[in-house]
Amino acid sequence: MTQSLLLTIVLAPLLGSIIAGLFGRKIGRNWSHRAAIAG
Repeated sequence: MTQSLLLTIVLAPLLGSIIAGLFGRKIGRNWSHRAAIAG
């Protein structure tokens, strides 16, 4: 595996949780769940 792929695997859940945490009220509960699960 390449280093960029490994970095993406590690940082994707962090990005999803940041989106869900910071923008949860604006994007709604459903989209907040989707962002957290997709990350």
